[in-house]
Amino acid sequence: MLRFRPSPAALVAVLALFVALGGTAVAAKSYLVTSPSQIKPSVLRRLKGPRGPQGPAGPTGPVGPTGPTSIAAIVEAEGPTGTIPAGDAGSSVATCPAGSRVVSGGGSAITGDANGIAASEPSADHLSWFVVGGNTSLSDGTVKAFAYCTPSGQAVASAVSAAHARAQKEAAAVAAQVARALDGR
Repeated sequence: MLRFRPSPAALVAVLALFVALGGTAVAAKSYLVTSPSQIKPSVLRRLKGPRGPQGPAGPTGPVGPTGPTSIAAIVEAEGPTGTIPAGDAGSSVATCPAGSRVVSGGGSAITGDANGIAASEPSADHLSWFVVGGNTSLSDGTVKAFAYCTPSGQAVASAVSAAHARAQKEAAAVAAQVARALDGR
């Protein structure tokens, strides 16, 4: 019986072939371009060539629906003043009047250490705004939520200068409350 026995040179040649093919497969997998985003933009521009002239404008689209015919004022809703027990958290919820949705909100949290507000956001249904305050001091604090509401489906307009003046007054009042709380330590 005749047995074929490969020579050492043949074994080395076969091994070299597998290594070479394997390296090519790895390279093809690593460097295969599957999207234009993989090509450097300057190279892509050279491949595409110069840009041609712009084509004619398309037809005008259909007219959109009519917007709101009335402008609603923003109404402020206040939540109750909640207690933040010493070393704990407390919350307050301000709910919009019926038929209204919250468009913004905020709140205040006054504690001995002035830890402040831990969360301030609208409820999932956008009918209320809630505020959660934290208190690491040894005395109780307070928390209060405010919701700014507008009737559902109405456009909203506001006077920027009047809103800024009100915000400055509110900020001064909160700063005074914080100062009083800090003096009471």
